[in-house]
Amino acid sequence: MKKTIIFFLFFILLINLVSADWLDDGSCQLNTNCVLTIQYINLTTAQGISNGNCTINIYNQNSTALLFNTSMLNLTSGFYNYSINMNETGRFPTFVNCDFLGDVDRSDETFIVSDPNYNEWLYLLLLIIPISLFLIGRKEGIAYTMLGGFVLITYGIAVFMGLFPRLPDSFLTEGLAVILFGIGFYLILDSSIKYVKEVE
Repeated sequence: MKKTIIFFLFFILLINLVSADWLDDGSCQLNTNCVLTIQYINLTTAQGISNGNCTINIYNQNSTALLFNTSMLNLTSGFYNYSINMNETGRFPTFVNCDFLGDVDRSDETFIVSDPNYNEWLYLLLLIIPISLFLIGRKEGIAYTMLGGFVLITYGIAVFMGLFPRLPDSFLTEGLAVILFGIGFYLILDSSIKYVKEVE
């Protein structure tokens, strides 16, 4: 009964997560104009540094350069940006190099391009396998429940590492990863205890 309640609450939480608006938290939407922005601040004066010459390098998943040493637009108050329209989903390693009159800075601005229509269903579909294994395990044996736990832990690790499209912000992404990992660990531990009792 406890496991049923846990899965029910988790399912409700997940529906709320995937129905939220997809915000820009280091991620961009597929086939839309994505603006990559960085700001440089003088820590002494707390003013933006606007005399920089900034370039951007963007690589795809197989490390091939999509952009190399491409100039960024120099805005006011130390802001520099570059606009790009991506027609492919995934993680794109991105590096910005700025030269401030000989003082060079390099920053990692890696971003993820996600498909919002795909995202909304992906996280719901992820539940089908572990919930199915859990339900089968209640009738057929604890091995299925334990396997469902391993699947959830695998999902948790994948979400935490960014292998699935990101949620609206890093807090929700990390929170979902912890929930997946926690429920998976609980199922494995509970199944293991029941197995030991059956053997004895």
